[in-house]
Amino acid sequence: MNSKDLVLKYFNSWQQPSDFDEMRACVSDDVTFNGGEMMKVTGGDALKQMVSANPDPWTDVILLKSYFGDNQAVLFYEGRNSHNKTTRVAEYLTITNGRISDIVAVMDLPKPN
Repeated sequence: MNSKDLVLKYFNSWQQPSDFDEMRACVSDDVTFNGGEMMKVTGGDALKQMVSANPDPWTDVILLKSYFGDNQAVLFYEGRNSHNKTTRVAEYLTITNGRISDIVAVMDLPKPN
């Protein structure tokens, strides 16, 4: 599987309907996810737990821009949270040995009500 297919499989797996087992299969056992101080995890199982723990998954997720290289990818997307607020996210993903090994996310979070 090339990097584009792998990353899009990962991206689509956590959306509705979600398939967190498929998401887990896309990432390495020791994947790191860094979404800032509040959202750092290491390990595929920890990432699956963090993503699947959200009781109110995002809706209306739109991939705005993307870039795919041999061992890296960039996704820029937005979606609506449970409070109907739009959040924009940029993710830089590193691919090692056919699986995602590192994800760095920058989020433009909506202002609280």
